[in-house]
Amino acid sequence: DEDRHPGQAPTVQIVMSALQRGDGALVASGTGTGKTWTAMGIVSEFGRDREAGDKPLTLYITRNRPLLEKTADEPAKAFGIDLSLETPKFGIENGTYGVSYQTVLRNPVYHNIKWDLVVADEAGEARNWFKKAENKKGMSQGQMLMAIMQNAKKGVYMSATPFHTPLELGYLEKLGLWKKGGYEDFLKSNFKTYYKDKTLVAELDPAKMAKLRQQLIQRGQMVSQTLSYEGFNVHFGFVPMTSAMKRGLDTISGLMERARTRTKLTEGLSPKSISAYVAQFTKAFL
Repeated sequence: DEDRHPGQAPTVQIVMSALQRGDGALVASGTGTGKTWTAMGIVSEFGRDREAGDKPLTLYITRNRPLLEKTADEPAKAFGIDLSLETPKFGIENGTYGVSYQTVLRNPVYHNIKWDLVVADEAGEARNWFKKAENKKGMSQGQMLMAIMQNAKKGVYMSATPFHTPLELGYLEKLGLWKKGGYEDFLKSNFKTYYKDKTLVAELDPAKMAKLRQQLIQRGQMVSQTLSYEGFNVHFGFVPMTSAMKRGLDTISGLMERARTRTKLTEGLSPKSISAYVAQFTKAFL
């Protein structure tokens, strides 16, 4: 809903376009931009794209149970989504299910379901592709997420820090950078690699990583919004400014100016306190 959630609407639109063209998208927006609200917007829009009565089977993954409960109680309800936190059983009914990374790592039932859409919030949790195995199947968290995404028709990753090095790309299979199961071949073809203690190592090449990001942006598969509290301005990266966003920005700018004038916000407060205070007002916009 662009009028109620102006900050998220353009990102949701870009992700939906990416899912219509391909199998995956990456939302790399910064902290404070409302990625959880964006995630629920994507889930909602994905359901609308289906024929009447054909509810999709959707999985939403996030960091922990408290975050899941908060998501189910606030943004999910705002979008009319019944986010079930129950463990799926045989003969699962279509709908939207929520789970934490630790739970999904321990419970293989999530790996075997043919999901229509998987939305991995806080997806940076799964960057540890080559980390020591974390479950009985010998899988790291990154390998586990890849296994789930391979069984899904569409996948969306959401993280302010999706990757820094080549070895942190492995979980992003749905972006189509390599053929199914071909991550290590992708590394060997694009980066200098070698083995250390029987583990593959890929050297960091900043220029190639920047080119990779630009490639994803140009393909419409990566979108990012960023916030800056300096001067109380909100900055959007790679996202067109819509009329609804402009109205929201004007509203929040007015609130900020009144708050600063009334309380002399910048005097005698730490940066952390200022950020916390500003966040109270930006919540209405985000």
